Amino acid sequence: MNDEARDPTTRLARWSGGERAALDEAVGVLYGQIHAIAAREVRGERSLTIEPTVLVNEVYLRLVQLLVVRCGGPCER
Repeated sequence: MNDEARDPTTRLARWSGGERAALDEAVGVLYGQIHAIAAREVRGERSLTIEPTVLVNEVYLRLVQLLVVRCGGPCER
């Protein structure tokens, strides 16, 4: 995968311009990147029993909650 395919910035810009499918693409790219970071961090901590996927899902839920608070309800794009 080349650098452009791993960069969610272009997709987020397209979403901001009204292209709804671009958000799904960006989330897919970001999920993979965040999961890799979580796996690396969890691997380095012997006392943690949490799986990287659980950690990533928790981050996602917290981000969604922040968006809902920021928008005052479900955000429409």
